[in-house]
Amino acid sequence: MKTIILMRHSIPSKDNLSEEGILLAEKVKILIHEKYQNVYSSPIARAYKTAQIFSSNVQIIPDLKEREIGIAEEDFWLKQYQNYNYKNQDGESLNETKLRVRRAIDLILKQMPEDSCSLVVSHATAICAYLSNYCIVNVIDASNKTREVIFGDKEIFIDNLYYTSYFVLKFIGTDLVDITYHCN
Repeated sequence: MKTIILMRHSIPSKDNLSEEGILLAEKVKILIHEKYQNVYSSPIARAYKTAQIFSSNVQIIPDLKEREIGIAEEDFWLKQYQNYNYKNQDGESLNETKLRVRRAIDLILKQMPEDSCSLVVSHATAICAYLSNYCIVNVIDASNKTREVIFGDKEIFIDNLYYTSYFVLKFIGTDLVDITYHCN
């Protein structure tokens, strides 16, 4: 079995992490330290800077980046979950994001030895889009960006996807067989 720890980046501050974000990531590192052998990240600074707290050897994978928003002329957050094909001009739909992030994580899984674990740092919408490959993702409260994630008959998560919160995904091959959520 292979394990992916799929984490949202820590608290950003412009093109870096805030002091609070650095402290939060360092706290989480203590909790999960030595459970992972490799660290992968989105190329976007807030994710990459978070990943660097967990390892000095971070592998950047461009397809782990956040959903490409494009030109947003309206509040589209709920709309994207009501229609996974919805996208702004010059943007990307959740379905496109879902497939892009799945390609990236499948590539990571193929490179991983059996019984190993990798940490993957990405972004809230990219993570939820990826999870929709295997789970039902429902919006509970759009104004607070509260989502529900259901895997099989098991409710995994009802909340916001907080900074440095993460899902532990267990795979056989590229088939997800178990998932848990951890909030710090």
